[in-house]
Amino acid sequence: MGQALSDDLRIRVLKASAAGMSARQAAARFGVGISTAIRWIARAKEGELTARPQGWRRPSAVDAHEEFVVALINERRDVTLDEMVERLSVERQVKISRSALGAWLRSRGWTFKKDRTRTGAGPTGRPEAPARLVRWSIGPRSGETDLHRRKCAAEARKEFSVS
Repeated sequence: MGQALSDDLRIRVLKASAAGMSARQAAARFGVGISTAIRWIARAKEGELTARPQGWRRPSAVDAHEEFVVALINERRDVTLDEMVERLSVERQVKISRSALGAWLRSRGWTFKKDRTRTGAGPTGRPEAPARLVRWSIGPRSGETDLHRRKCAAEARKEFSVS
């Protein structure tokens, strides 16, 4: 799959089209495909001024039971994936594999972390603490990308009037 072209380029094509240039002329002027320019202009007329997000996420069977899964984790932080799969199967009739549940949890910011009870040297017979689920904030590593996209969308709305 190709990479999305910048919103700045899209805005320039839309401005040229609003100024009376045809889609084919705007495509030639800015070096984009004719079908791309036609699609951008058609979507802009429908009110869609910025690129659609790339990628997609298939809905999971667990999405409808998210509150139940979070309650399981809050009830017992060291709950295992096998236990959660079993309880989902018995109590909610949701069939899901352990790896799929783990991927679903990771996509929502949950990771397994060991809670270290000791640091440094110590007796070897002492067992380590069990792993527990911890929630980390998820999102883009840098908010600048999202900020740039929002700025471009606001600029496009101001400068490109949809008729």
